[in-house]
Amino acid sequence: MELSRYFEPKRVYRPFYSNGVAGISENGLLVTASGEDRVAVTDIETGDRVGAELELEDTVTSVGISPDGRYVVACGRSSLMVLYERDDEEEGFKVLKKIARAHSSPVIVCAMDPTSSLVATGGAEGGVKVWDLRGGHMTHSFTGHGGVVSALAFFCRGTDLRLASGSEDTKIRLWNLARAKCTAVLDGHVSVVRGLEFSADGRRLVSAGRDRVVNVWEGTKLVKTIPVKESIEAVSLLLDDDDCVYTGGEEGVVRRWRVSTGEKELESEEGVSEGGDSSVVAMVRHSGALYAMFSDQTIAVLDAQTLQVDRRIAGTHGEIVDCCYLGESGDRLALATNSSPDIRLVSTARNMVDYDVLAGEHTDIVVALDCSRDGRLLLSAGKDRVARLWDIEKRAAVQQFRGHAGSVGAVGVPKHVTSPTWVVTGSQDLTVKRWSVARGTAEWTRRAHDKDINAIDVSRDGRFFATASQDRTVKVWDAGSGEVVGILRGHRRGVWTVRFSTFNDDTLVTGSGDKTVKLWSLRSMACVRTFEGHANSVLKVGILSEGRQIASAAGDGLVKVWDAQTGECSCTLDNHEDKVWSLAVRGQELISGGGDSVITVWTDVTAQKEQEEAQAHEREVEQDQEFENLVRQGKYKAAVLIGLESLNHPLRLLRVFNQMSDAEMRALMEELEPDHVSKLLLRVRDWNTRTKSSRISQRIIYHILQTHSIDELLALPGIMKTVDALLPYSNRHYSKLENIIEDGYLVDYVIEGA
Repeated sequence: MELSRYFEPKRVYRPFYSNGVAGISENGLLVTASGEDRVAVTDIETGDRVGAELELEDTVTSVGISPDGRYVVACGRSSLMVLYERDDEEEGFKVLKKIARAHSSPVIVCAMDPTSSLVATGGAEGGVKVWDLRGGHMTHSFTGHGGVVSALAFFCRGTDLRLASGSEDTKIRLWNLARAKCTAVLDGHVSVVRGLEFSADGRRLVSAGRDRVVNVWEGTKLVKTIPVKESIEAVSLLLDDDDCVYTGGEEGVVRRWRVSTGEKELESEEGVSEGGDSSVVAMVRHSGALYAMFSDQTIAVLDAQTLQVDRRIAGTHGEIVDCCYLGESGDRLALATNSSPDIRLVSTARNMVDYDVLAGEHTDIVVALDCSRDGRLLLSAGKDRVARLWDIEKRAAVQQFRGHAGSVGAVGVPKHVTSPTWVVTGSQDLTVKRWSVARGTAEWTRRAHDKDINAIDVSRDGRFFATASQDRTVKVWDAGSGEVVGILRGHRRGVWTVRFSTFNDDTLVTGSGDKTVKLWSLRSMACVRTFEGHANSVLKVGILSEGRQIASAAGDGLVKVWDAQTGECSCTLDNHEDKVWSLAVRGQELISGGGDSVITVWTDVTAQKEQEEAQAHEREVEQDQEFENLVRQGKYKAAVLIGLESLNHPLRLLRVFNQMSDAEMRALMEELEPDHVSKLLLRVRDWNTRTKSSRISQRIIYHILQTHSIDELLALPGIMKTVDALLPYSNRHYSKLENIIEDGYLVDYVIEGA
């Protein structure tokens, strides 16, 4: 097997929902705040990012997308509002207009009208404004609220254009856009209004707020008040049945109410948002389903009829603490994150956006995972001092192992059998325990280290396991008797990770806080090779290429692949902005997860790259021969074009210009296209720095100026930077020439005087 030298991201999960409300277009584009000052547009079906993140240059307070998916609005804390339009030439969105002072205070909410023509914004000063999306200009400005505008809703049908706004002053105002005036003030709440929605025919308006009631209005008349007994953050109507109202709030549960009776008809299961302790912050309808956004940055897709969860979408996974493949085949991955005690199961085939959970057992963060060879069983452990064994297909814990007195930070599952009868754990209580899977009891306990145990791995034949500790040592244990068979010393800092080779019985790899990876022989218990190159602690290691290469992930945000024989780094993989805590290896595929919430699936593209390199070398040889033939034949234009476009041989190109007469050079310059002139000037810029080639550089510049107008040259990309680089050296060359001329006058004077 050839060593892997090139990897590329096959799939990348990046956080796309960090806080606040979101919007979904009719064609399934989800717009969310992906960071403090960034906005992301995501295809809700595939999880693919649509273009690059949109930089707002301000703290995002509200976002929206037009129903047709063509316009995106992002508002900021400093009153900035930016309108984006779908870029027809490139995937993504481009800035249509920036409005520096959309309001006199931060913009809190925004809402799109159903025709994708208008957007309404509400500010902290109590003002409501309406803007034309295509033109980017304001069409209406309303005042009257005595507090922060907290909710907006449009109704548009023909010439009937209405806008409803709710505020912290507990009032709802109805605005007629055609007449540009307030038509009514609805007073029915005693706390801030958080949700507004018109029925499909505009006959009803539903409002809800933090006063724990839902009000139903017909015109200006309050026809029903429904006590919902929780603070409401979002409300929605079923379009084909305006007698049904959906609410979501502080309890994290979506409920359906019958308006005519005021009774609750249905509610979603508890813990729809992972963990069950987060609140609903927004609800959006799309394709007959309800998308409920939660404060823990997750999204639940609910069937509107049954309120059953059809999908769970991760706006962010949080910090990826550990991950492992579920089995030797398939695309499932288990994640331990700092966002919840629950374990997330994702599919690499869907960009890791959709997820399922193993929930309800752990009471604190899970920090270690390992699975059986067939991926059917998963062992987890964490800060709640308990290890649990899960049946993945049943999504249930089938055994739990209690007994440690400290956080359990390391687990190991033997992989020489598909149904293991024992597992091993290591804890902050400095002990390791071997457990019976059938009974859930400890078969033996050993004091293992003087400091925390960070990692455990079981050998491929199940005879041994190794523990790595902050005490700078690694111990190899007999898995049956629990006796130490060897101690590996050599790291200068705590050892974070340990891994047996999956291809032989004599190799062990470790990674440490001393920034090194070490390869050990189990026969001699000695270090065979040390790999240096990381700038921070090595947190995870893995084995690939049938044991001939080692992968390492570190606190410097990098993943490195090493040649186990030579100790050289084969390649460095860079796609993280924070510590890479987790690394999983399967065959020649790597998965890295970090503190930046990014998960990257790396695929080996060495064969493809080497083929491309061979083809590129072959083309270069052919072009090199063609270049030489053209020069011999005196076909300078064709040779220069090849030199500018294909060959990276500036000295050979310079030789061609040295062979040309002024007439030939002028004729060539007249025929060059602007992009060729631009490339040639970059070469001239470099040649002009050397006295030896300055003369030919000045000749080329002269002929370019003679054959191209100033306007043509100014239109070249980056021309001013090129000129700025040419001027200092040109002045120096001409200064030297003037000095030589002056010295020549002196010589003439001396000769004549003699």
